[in-house]
Amino acid sequence: MSWNILSQTFLWVIVICQFFVIFYLTRILSQFLTRFRTTGQKVEEMSLQVGTSAPLFRAKDSRGNTVKIHDYIGRDVLLFFSNPSCSTCESLLEKASSLEVPTFIISPERYSDERIKRYPQFIFLYDPNLLENYYIQKVPTLVVVDQYGNVATIGGANQFEEIQDSIRTRVDKQVQIG
Repeated sequence: MSWNILSQTFLWVIVICQFFVIFYLTRILSQFLTRFRTTGQKVEEMSLQVGTSAPLFRAKDSRGNTVKIHDYIGRDVLLFFSNPSCSTCESLLEKASSLEVPTFIISPERYSDERIKRYPQFIFLYDPNLLENYYIQKVPTLVVVDQYGNVATIGGANQFEEIQDSIRTRVDKQVQIG
């Protein structure tokens, strides 16, 4: 094989590799830019707002069952965005176990089987895309989705008591109506 053919082949391999690198970087940049919106002269990072429709999702839970938030329309739901290595999240799991609403524990990492067995009342979801779809920047973040599929409350660890009171008030109203 001549040096000419070998060098041309090598250059084509480099060109193809560069194409894939550019494609990958463009994809990452596109995902980053979709998190922002322009309002007049300002650029704001998009975030979940109280009163807006909660993003719909379908995901596999820790038992392999497909879970859809749409199936919970008509009931309030707590979405608990957490991480297995977060000690604050662990203490909030204990507190949240007494709540009387379906609770989804959504994490970018899988929880251990031991923790999943410790909290059988929760639905554990491992789906990093859900954190992105709900614009979650830090954990723990708690989101209450009302019976109509709208975001009712958003808060962190410091607002847990208010969220807990809000859930109990909402459940009591639903019981009185129903």
